[in-house]
Amino acid sequence: MTLQTPNKKEKAQEAMNQVVLKEITYLKELYNRCMKTGNIYGALTTLDKLALIGVEDNDERYVMEIASNLYIYLSPEFKYENYVNQYQARRVSDVSLFYLFQEMKRKSFHQSFVPSRTLLTPHRRRQLDKTANAEPRIFGYGFNNMNCLGVPSPNNAFIDIPTEINVPPVYEVRMSTSHSVFWCHDGRFFAAGDARNFMINLPSKDEPILFHVPKEIDLRVKMGELITGFKCLECGTLFETTRRWYFVGDYVQAHDYLKALHNTNFELATDVEPPSDNFWVSNTRPRVSCMYPKLDDPRNAVPIKLLGITYMIKVFPSYWTEMNPGHVKRRPVCFLLNGIEVKDVRIDNVGSNNILWVLHEKVLYHGHMMPMFKDENNGDETNLDNYIMLVELHEYRTASPYTCTGVVANNDNGVIFKCGDLPDNGFDHMKLAENRYRGYVHKYMFETVEMYKDTAHKDSRYMSHQKKSTIEFTVDSVIKEANVIFKSKQMEEPIKADWLGRTLKEYRWSNFYSFLCYISMPRIFGGLSKCFLTDIDSMIESENVEFIARHRIKQLFEEFERVNYPGTDVWKPVEFLRVHTEPIEDFTSEEKYRADAVKWAVKEFIRRITDSKSHEDFNPENKVNKIIIEYIINTIWCAHDLWSVMNNEDEPPSEDDALVKFLEDSETTIPDGNLLYETMNPGKILENRKREGIQIEKELEEDLNIRMTFLMEHRDPTLKPTRFNIMTCTFFLKVQNPYLLPFVDSEKVLDLNKVYPNDKKLHRLIVQTHFFAHGYTDFEGLQQYEDTTFKSLGYQLVTCQKYLKRSQQRYSGYLAHLLDFPVTQVVALSPLTSDYLPIKTKCGNSVYVHRFMRNFFSTLKPDEEFPSTLTAPLMVIAWQGLLNRSELDFLKVKERVEIAHWFKEAKMHEAFVDQLKHCLLDASAKTDVKQIRELVSAYPTIMRRLIAQYRPGILFWYHVPLPSPMIQHVKIIMEMFPKNDHGRHPRVPRKVIVKPDGTEEKTVFHQIGSRELRKWYTNDEERRAPRFSKSMAADFPLDYPYKPFLPATERAIPVPTIGSMAPMLPERRKYFVSATTTVVPTKAPVKSVTKTPQEIKEEQQKIYRQELQRLAENRAANSSRVRKTKKNRKR
Repeated sequence: MTLQTPNKKEKAQEAMNQVVLKEITYLKELYNRCMKTGNIYGALTTLDKLALIGVEDNDERYVMEIASNLYIYLSPEFKYENYVNQYQARRVSDVSLFYLFQEMKRKSFHQSFVPSRTLLTPHRRRQLDKTANAEPRIFGYGFNNMNCLGVPSPNNAFIDIPTEINVPPVYEVRMSTSHSVFWCHDGRFFAAGDARNFMINLPSKDEPILFHVPKEIDLRVKMGELITGFKCLECGTLFETTRRWYFVGDYVQAHDYLKALHNTNFELATDVEPPSDNFWVSNTRPRVSCMYPKLDDPRNAVPIKLLGITYMIKVFPSYWTEMNPGHVKRRPVCFLLNGIEVKDVRIDNVGSNNILWVLHEKVLYHGHMMPMFKDENNGDETNLDNYIMLVELHEYRTASPYTCTGVVANNDNGVIFKCGDLPDNGFDHMKLAENRYRGYVHKYMFETVEMYKDTAHKDSRYMSHQKKSTIEFTVDSVIKEANVIFKSKQMEEPIKADWLGRTLKEYRWSNFYSFLCYISMPRIFGGLSKCFLTDIDSMIESENVEFIARHRIKQLFEEFERVNYPGTDVWKPVEFLRVHTEPIEDFTSEEKYRADAVKWAVKEFIRRITDSKSHEDFNPENKVNKIIIEYIINTIWCAHDLWSVMNNEDEPPSEDDALVKFLEDSETTIPDGNLLYETMNPGKILENRKREGIQIEKELEEDLNIRMTFLMEHRDPTLKPTRFNIMTCTFFLKVQNPYLLPFVDSEKVLDLNKVYPNDKKLHRLIVQTHFFAHGYTDFEGLQQYEDTTFKSLGYQLVTCQKYLKRSQQRYSGYLAHLLDFPVTQVVALSPLTSDYLPIKTKCGNSVYVHRFMRNFFSTLKPDEEFPSTLTAPLMVIAWQGLLNRSELDFLKVKERVEIAHWFKEAKMHEAFVDQLKHCLLDASAKTDVKQIRELVSAYPTIMRRLIAQYRPGILFWYHVPLPSPMIQHVKIIMEMFPKNDHGRHPRVPRKVIVKPDGTEEKTVFHQIGSRELRKWYTNDEERRAPRFSKSMAADFPLDYPYKPFLPATERAIPVPTIGSMAPMLPERRKYFVSATTTVVPTKAPVKSVTKTPQEIKEEQQKIYRQELQRLAENRAANSSRVRKTKKNRKR
């Protein structure tokens, strides 16, 4: 019998494998059929199903095979980048998109791009900004005339993919058609291109001297002056200081332009050794900076052709104007992003070919300028006042998952753009907290449920009071309560949002129902629901069931807050989008759509909880599961009461209601519980030990009876001050800072607000020093306290970053101990007293650690020895880093990983988790991929959660530090990575234009559904359809018959342009007439002739017949030419 059992298992497994192989074979055939018919969405759906099988089997081979094949079809025109903006693509899972983009990164043609822009929804992009600073990177792209891009290539080559430029961290960059100048954060200037335009000392000025890569320029300014700006001209570079202007280049050619900028004369600099005729200086400077865009700067003027006449147009965010000194009229310009009019657009540069480069909400866009007739026009197509400038913006794929912070372009198809701002990866913990909880965010979801659970049963209005005493906390009770909610009127109530699409405050109860659906979904297909899984429990070491259940449900709430960003919009996962079509884009339909999403969430929650009840891994008698069920039921009741009680106008809640008071107080409060490293809070570690029944109080020299506290005011005035508290004792203060002991009052309270001056600029540095001991802080306005306050407390400012901000030099760093700082040593190479116990090291010798540190931080038994896997120097730093994490900042990530492994073996769980977080935050994409992959392989569950919470951007590194196969890791991290599309479709009122006569005119542009706008990219059949649908005609109404686009008879030879690598633009209305029509402009005013509609119709039909006849003649001529060519070939 024992020999037959394995055979049965093997046969069953083989049969299962055969079923899976048949399914995979069928999906491959289905994919091939989809590609033959041009059904891109069907092919993506097939890829989705293969990804589901791959996640279940942890095998990604088939997914990568299909993704590679699909990419071949999508890559030539980059249609997929546009296709995913429409509604259908939102129904594709993130795992499928991830592997598709992985294939794109493997191709040499696209490897300079990080094609993750589709995965980076606006909300995800904001989350990346909140988790870590981007490394600044500069990229050049386009025509490299005279090597002006700084990219090493032959002269006048076309750089067809954005290529990184090797230059120190850049603050500002400017360029001309022959050179570019980089102003670095450290104050130096680098330049590339024609050296005659930026170098002072030159061997000769007769011929160009080309610098293929950026080189530091030899600029020298007078003593006491600081450079505040610069400007690249076509024949030189202008530098601005606090007192005067300096010019490097050909002053004779630049004289007239410089005279227009500043009415003064430049003189040849005589104090330069050796003397140079390429360096000029003025004695004054104007009030307006040279970096301010001026109307008289012809470099950004763009030629627009209308009816064969060329107009020089200058485009600005609110108007466009003719480059004519006597022309002052303003004309409207409309910016469309995904069919929606957007405002507050900052135009950076206008390049050649009518391409506009725009930064909007920290994202780089480019667009073509197209004039269109306004609603009210007199029919004169030569009058620019009858036009409105239409600019359709398209996101440009930058070579970094982080935000684009600058772009410059010249008139010769050259572009340089910058990703990231600061020169280093300094991590500001308070900035993370302020950014995450700023604005219209529903904070404290878990705390709200916990407050309801503890207090609501005392008030008769709440469901908890009515049902708590009679209900039994089981899965059947959960299903019963959810069914009651599903059939109630609450599910039919439309959920309203503000004009930006954010859920109104009174409808936040919907977040709780969405949360229930989220925790009922399994992490892996066919698995148990998240709320009953034990993966989160690995983050802690405890056997206390109440603590485990509370920790698990709290972590799930924090997961959901990151996934949906409560307060923005109702959660609509991929599963919901697959079964519900996009609504008609009006307020009523969208309100009903949100209500349907909530109702679907409750229904899905009931179905999945019912499935979990019969799952083989579910244990209904487990005590942790019972407490989790209690939290779930209270969440259901809380969501119902937030709707029925809180919004009840007839009987509003009383003022002494604890829940109401808690909700009001938490509106502008930042939670600080997860900000602190646990090893920095000894009181937290003592609580953990007491909870597990480990008696360490007898080993303590003294009790943890000192409370160190500080009230920090945030830089954002809308946020309430945050109170930080930690419990410590005299021993820890002697180790950290004995100078603070005299400030402990009689009640054993150390109030740091009384220790430091009452200056708001100091608050962030104080919290970082005493509560985080990790990261950098801005030193703005703090140097005045260096010789007084800081030195008296034994500290000194350590500068780690130097960067420019608003043309001013800024510094950031942290407070470190002085060299002669008297502290109690916790570890030494020799025993100082009998309290120091030996610990063996990897070298064979021993280090001596204070008995109190050993017993307090480790849960090893007294007879167990510490692991000896660290060298003596690393062992010393590991023990010192328990109380001062800045000691670890000087180590490489490889050494920190060794310390993390040692903490795990030494049973220092709090220090172990803190060290993993420490490694993850400080890791670099260039040097530390191998180390992060080692940690993910060793501790997959903990690392996946930390990555999703603190560093989700590693999924967009060129080498993703996840072990292979990594499909399950990607699935879980992507699930916890925010996906909410809030911010993509804002509701903006129509633009009102005030004419010179005082009358108002409303634009006809309003929100257009991306589903209708992007249908052109769906498949071959729709691409062959007419250009303009009925919905397009309704969105852009015209008072006259539509004029078709008439191509020119003589076409120029196509050359690579800046837009050639961008997504293909949807075809739009363009108003031109035949090239054969000659229009002679006259200065006399055009008299408007009133015509009847019938006359206009006949005239237009006549024009149409003429143009159709001309096109037919051209086709006939072309066909006869082709027949003659074939005959000649046969002969």
